[in-house]
Amino acid sequence: MFEKGQQILEDLKRDAKEFENLGITFEEKAFYDILKETSEKFGFSDKFTEEQFKALAKGVGEIINDKSKYTDWLNKKNIRDQLAMDVKVFLNKNGYPPEYINNVYDQVIEQVDNYKRNEL
Repeated sequence: MFEKGQQILEDLKRDAKEFENLGITFEEKAFYDILKETSEKFGFSDKFTEEQFKALAKGVGEIINDKSKYTDWLNKKNIRDQLAMDVKVFLNKNGYPPEYINNVYDQVIEQVDNYKRNEL
């Protein structure tokens, strides 16, 4: 049990440093991870470079920070719907995914929602 706890702590430390090594924020790393994971799951990860994934993650982070400045935004459907639409439009304009796959957007939006809910 103790060894398992040590391994978890080591993994957390490694993950905490990874966003610094990538040159992005902790928040952007959460979006980077889901963008990359989703692209691998749907078979188009080879269409993007690491720099493109980082740029996408930064863009998503900017959209979220803009929308989340509103008080109680998580409980306001109109703001959450606009955030989801803004993220979808941003990703689409940047060629993510290269072909339309609705589930890709759903997974990214779900990660955004989860991240912001747990951040508070």
